[in-house]
Amino acid sequence: MKLLIFGIGNFYLNRKGYIEECNKYDTIVGFVDNRADAIRSFEDKPVYLPEEISGKEWDTIVIMSVSYVEMREQLLRLGIPNDKIMCWEAYYAYLSGDETEVFVSKVKKESGRLRILLIAISVGYDGSSMAICHVAKELSFRGYDVTLLTLSCNESIKENLLQHGVDVKINKSLKFLEREKYKQFIDYDIAIINTFPNIRIACELCNYIPTLWWIHENGKKYAGVYDSNRTIFSEYDSPRSFFKARVSAVSKWAADAFEKYYPNCIDSILPLGIPDESNYVYGSTVDKPCVFAVIGGIEERKAQDIFLEAIESLSVDIRGKARFLIIGACYKNKYSTAIKDKAIRLPEVIFTGELDRIALRKTFGKIDVVVCPSREETLSIAVIEGMMHSKICITTDATGIADYMLDGVNGFVIPSDDATKLSEKMRYVIQNINELDNMRQAAREVYDKIFSMKIFGDRLEMEINKTIQEYKKGC
Repeated sequence: MKLLIFGIGNFYLNRKGYIEECNKYDTIVGFVDNRADAIRSFEDKPVYLPEEISGKEWDTIVIMSVSYVEMREQLLRLGIPNDKIMCWEAYYAYLSGDETEVFVSKVKKESGRLRILLIAISVGYDGSSMAICHVAKELSFRGYDVTLLTLSCNESIKENLLQHGVDVKINKSLKFLEREKYKQFIDYDIAIINTFPNIRIACELCNYIPTLWWIHENGKKYAGVYDSNRTIFSEYDSPRSFFKARVSAVSKWAADAFEKYYPNCIDSILPLGIPDESNYVYGSTVDKPCVFAVIGGIEERKAQDIFLEAIESLSVDIRGKARFLIIGACYKNKYSTAIKDKAIRLPEVIFTGELDRIALRKTFGKIDVVVCPSREETLSIAVIEGMMHSKICITTDATGIADYMLDGVNGFVIPSDDATKLSEKMRYVIQNINELDNMRQAAREVYDKIFSMKIFGDRLEMEINKTIQEYKKGC
């Protein structure tokens, strides 16, 4: 197959090694870029403007950019047939083949229990990955036969799942399995499919077995996940495609985002649960700084810029009584670079980078206040963990967790994008940090009543039973 690659930026450069390693049959005959007037040659291949490619000899154009939606629409307007255009994910699946790596847990399973298939795109230390891992371990603890199927899995997380009785299967072409391949899953009693990007899997698999589709994504202000996947899987972009599935959202905020595109299709709210790792004993912060932390990947939606702006607004003497941690992966983009550069210039700010679970657990022992300044967040695992550890928590009104918080009682809720209000709350906490034990206790009570694994496991079993019962009724 003769390929054109649309995009010659970091997206392509970060993936070209995989293409070179796995591509045995295809040939890149050129590149396409909207800057081709200035860049006519790249890697000894010609670079064309999009409007120049119709007269050239090629078979498929692979879009390698985060701007897939816009670039695909540009090609379609130029008359390029839809079946000649591939996104990187589809091409990656094509290169990866259809082999499945199977890792079987040595933990003995009870016979006769439900066989549950969990499906996730990839499993790392992000919020939705942690949520599905907690599902896997809780269901295994309750005696179910659990398998996690994913495109990729962090090695330490995989080993932890195996130790908890969860089998792990890895298939790099999972999102683009051929339709007849879904028949291989009919021996499972139910599938729980994590996140919206698995729309194609949810639509296909619900034709074979009971399917619970668990939605986590934003979509009110930051609709990128919805826009790109609805374009990539346009043939599934209709409630008719998944009407046999039961759809749950992690919060009302996530439900509203989903129903912006698919009205009246959410069947239930299923908040996540997290294991109790707390060993918190409160001690006075007299003579030591009050430690604030923002936890999450560095991106505009997470609003670390608002956090830094709020810190700068504090007077020098107040700021000197605190330390401010920014914990999360720093990506290769302008926003992340700007945040890191600004953080370095503030002596009270500590930029830790991403921490694994062990390091984060240790760090929580040093944190006094968890801050979620997000512009949009369907829940906030960071705040839930803060409540679990009996920390003071500050979040915005653009987060799902705000629905469970009463300002000034079990935490603080501020308007999103308001650095002034955040600064005021931070100043109040610094000045009153030793007088807030009731708030810490109230925060912990929210965790116990809503987000503990016992409560979550009970809710999850109810959803599993409802999904199976409703599927049987519809058959």
